[in-house]
Amino acid sequence: MRAAVIYDTSFLMSERYRDVPKDKDIEWTTFVPVEVKREIHGHFANPEKERWAKAARKRFATLLAAGCEEVELSTQAKPVSYDDLLGADSDTDKLLIGFAKHLLENSRFDIVYVATDDGGILCDIAKMSRVTGLKAYGISPDSLENGGFPGSLEDRILPLLQSGEKIEAIKLYRQKTGLGFKEAKDAVEALAAGQPIARRRPGSDR
Repeated sequence: MRAAVIYDTSFLMSERYRDVPKDKDIEWTTFVPVEVKREIHGHFANPEKERWAKAARKRFATLLAAGCEEVELSTQAKPVSYDDLLGADSDTDKLLIGFAKHLLENSRFDIVYVATDDGGILCDIAKMSRVTGLKAYGISPDSLENGGFPGSLEDRILPLLQSGEKIEAIKLYRQKTGLGFKEAKDAVEALAAGQPIARRRPGSDR
């Protein structure tokens, strides 16, 4: 299964910044747009934001050392917005959403996460997912602080089944639910057959 994380300026500069957790069973690619770097650089001249711009620079350096890819959004995607009233309001934000759409439509990734603390981007990503059916999700510092990670477990298991990685799908299900092998195998096979996964707790016989 292939997943991508695209970082936005607001996430990298957030005082509540947290690393995005990444499952070992998933093939991850991280993107930091050049446009985001330019926005961060521009904030160094603002005394009120200089502190957070410096923090974002360190976070970018860490991501770069971990193998993130730099991408020029304007050469990869067209600006997109799905909500004219509460959606993204800057050209960079709309390009970021367009890039997420581009990655999914061209089958480069099964799921794309956009790490942002911008309500307009979160709104547009949620609406894009609902309108198009694409597996795009917004990750905010709030959601990470609360222990939540967007996207259902089924969303992460189905691509593994579609690529013939049934054992990896069972491992992932066991890892996320704490269930035994047989229960996890039954749940994954039910999902492969188009049936909903039964929600059971470890040790439960129901």
